[in-house]
Amino acid sequence: MGSGSERTLSNEIEEDEDDLFDFDFRRPIAIVKEEAKVDMGSAQLQPGDHDKVYVAVGKNHWSMDALLWTLNNLTKPSTFVHLIHVFPEVRYIPTPLGNVPKGQVKTEMVEAYVNQVRMYRRGLLQKFLDTCSAFKVASFALK
Repeated sequence: MGSGSERTLSNEIEEDEDDLFDFDFRRPIAIVKEEAKVDMGSAQLQPGDHDKVYVAVGKNHWSMDALLWTLNNLTKPSTFVHLIHVFPEVRYIPTPLGNVPKGQVKTEMVEAYVNQVRMYRRGLLQKFLDTCSAFKVASFALK
């Protein structure tokens, strides 16, 4: 994480594959205002101290395009950019013989694969976090 003014929020939300959806980029983006006081450790932010922008990101190139558009058009120094990455629950473990349901594989193999997927996601999100830092958007990281 960078300096205090270069922090970025990333939320990871695990969803079932059936719950995933496509985003219609032709529709205007809704601005979300939160009324509650936000507690981030020792820092206290009051409503109105900042704006929040939420950007859904993934592994395709459109995600970076969406983030860059957001950073160029919707942010100012007091904006918090929240990166949201929705991913499916791990149900199958890849093996040389094909995908095997995780219930039929040793717990150690499941844990190893889940950790591998988690590290991949963190690496993926790091590109987006670095881009936000380059724009010096005021925000924070939550893991």
